[in-house]
Amino acid sequence: MRLRVVEEGGATTEGRGQIKKDQLEIETPTGPKKIPVRRIQSIEELDVDAPPPEVERPRDRSTFEERAAALDKKTDEPRALAHQWTSLGEWAHKRGLEAERKQAFEKAVAIYADDADAERWLGRAKDDDGSWKDAREVFEKKRKATAAETGPLMELARWAFKNGLDEEAEKTIDPLNAKNAFDKALLSFLRPLTDRHKQATEIGMPLRGRWKASQDPSHHHELKTYAVYAIDFYKEVDGKTFKGDGKNVEDHFAWGQPVYAVADGTVVGVTDGIPDNPIGKIPPGDIQYKNNNVCVVHSGGEMSWNIHLQKGSIKVKLFDKVKKGDLLGLVGNSGASTWPHLHFTLVDAHKLSIPWKVDDFDWITEEGVRVKVKRSRVLEGMLVETKEN
Repeated sequence: MRLRVVEEGGATTEGRGQIKKDQLEIETPTGPKKIPVRRIQSIEELDVDAPPPEVERPRDRSTFEERAAALDKKTDEPRALAHQWTSLGEWAHKRGLEAERKQAFEKAVAIYADDADAERWLGRAKDDDGSWKDAREVFEKKRKATAAETGPLMELARWAFKNGLDEEAEKTIDPLNAKNAFDKALLSFLRPLTDRHKQATEIGMPLRGRWKASQDPSHHHELKTYAVYAIDFYKEVDGKTFKGDGKNVEDHFAWGQPVYAVADGTVVGVTDGIPDNPIGKIPPGDIQYKNNNVCVVHSGGEMSWNIHLQKGSIKVKLFDKVKKGDLLGLVGNSGASTWPHLHFTLVDAHKLSIPWKVDDFDWITEEGVRVKVKRSRVLEGMLVETKEN
């Protein structure tokens, strides 16, 4: 993750980092740095491809022009020189210099027409006759010639992904996903594809107060294409998730807690009427695959899915318009659930689980330190808190 970290006193550090117990390890332009969590005031996850602020771009454009002028004077072997232009194009892309990016890639293919990296950056792919054409045109040709079977479809999806056609790759695996969301070949392909997804919907938390993002030691979420990045939330009070012996659903602090819409949208899925399970027991048969839930589609085309809700608690109906913060229902214990919790995930238009970031929340560390987190993922094991309404 690329992070912006603000420490006590206002010192700011940016770079790729990860949290390890009581400290944050981050790679900076001047080298690695370790920051004790107790000194951190806030953490913000940054878009890896986000360009620097506008005020810095004139300097970047000047640097590009200097490097381009230097390359124009070189007389290196064509393939090597084209590679240098491609590298300059990638450098420009990372800084949001789209006109300069295109200029560099076009220069690369003018010098060496078979520079595959530059051609892909320009949206082209090699056709069967060896010529470079618009990648979508080549994809359509391949799609029409591909048999509707798992092997050929997966091969076509991998080709589309390799050539930067993520939407076409997802469309290709749609029938496979509908047929078997547990398919191992599909799951192994899914993660690199969805890791590139750019979240279009700004979302808040579906819950209020203090909640534990559960660990998933069995990795059962990762066994389903629609749940790879899901989080199970349990309400925690003084380090406990229930009172007494916890044998009754009412003993669990999560039971009956309100679940809110994470963003404006339209309700596109509602199930209610499924009985809540006794603690520790999931009924046999198909009922374990059914649960009370609400699915909302947002303006960016992404859908938030709230699962295991309490029977009879759902406050919305199909096609209702909702606003961020509207009450959807209450936490329950329906479906494949042994104790009350909320299963939350964000999926795209193809019902593939995608990485999701929350606008803001507080992370309560093991030392009890409160860290303000902005536009970042909720990670398994985190104790998180959002303001009560």
